[in-house]
Amino acid sequence: MTEQERNSSSANSVRLMPVSYSSAQVFQPRTWIMNDNRDAADLMSVNGTIRPRSNWETHLFDQVNQLVFQMTRMPDGHDFHLDANVARRAADLLGAIQANSRLDAPRVINEEGDTILFTWEEFGLKKYLCIDNEEVELRIRKPGTQFSTSEPLTHDGHVDISVLLNALGAEVRSGSVR
Repeated sequence: MTEQERNSSSANSVRLMPVSYSSAQVFQPRTWIMNDNRDAADLMSVNGTIRPRSNWETHLFDQVNQLVFQMTRMPDGHDFHLDANVARRAADLLGAIQANSRLDAPRVINEEGDTILFTWEEFGLKKYLCIDNEEVELRIRKPGTQFSTSEPLTHDGHVDISVLLNALGAEVRSGSVR
């Protein structure tokens, strides 16, 4: 069977396409998007719960997590250095997002070593989850316009995961999120 026959053999097949490459690939994993035509019913199991993540989706989250901790091992003055406390907080939030939502693995931006941003793009909006030692904030902007909004998600030093997922517009995978 040729490559073209395999690609056209199933209307529900998932094709992965590279989104971006970095000149510093050792610090930023490849980011992929899923390009498929499945509707929400295809993501549901027979008992109505959302299916677990695929191995590939899990791999992408693992790559982001590894990247976060690689940044902590960079020298203090390096552009990609990240404070260890920020990295731990980011890893905790990444794990909660992975375990409790259907969001794709985010892209990563290191902002001067003391803040890390997880980014997603959806419906023409760019979402930035800004994580530092003291607060977690969600910024949303629409590229090419003046539209921009910001919402603090830290209350008394803690982040309520259900509030975070709701702010991100995430489809929650389970009813046990607190």
